[in-house]
Amino acid sequence: PLSDDEWAALAPFVLRAAGPGRPMRDPRQRLDAVFWLAAHARLPGRSLLPWQALPPGFGKPDTVSRQFRRWAQAGLWSRLL
Repeated sequence: PLSDDEWAALAPFVLRAAGPGRPMRDPRQRLDAVFWLAAHARLPGRSLLPWQALPPGFGKPDTVSRQFRRWAQAGLWSRLL
């Protein structure tokens, strides 16, 4: 999981100002899930699809994957790099 200092550095990129739609329930947990998957999904012998490999503590895989795609469309990953 992200440390408090890591989250403080990334939060301005992830959190959005109030606007239309529901606010994200736990952006830190979703970002943790994406980073966990990036670090673990390519281990040898995995037969599961990457999003299905997420441990239950990160929430529903389809919810995390949908948020990943939203962040990708918003250019988050390019800005972070």
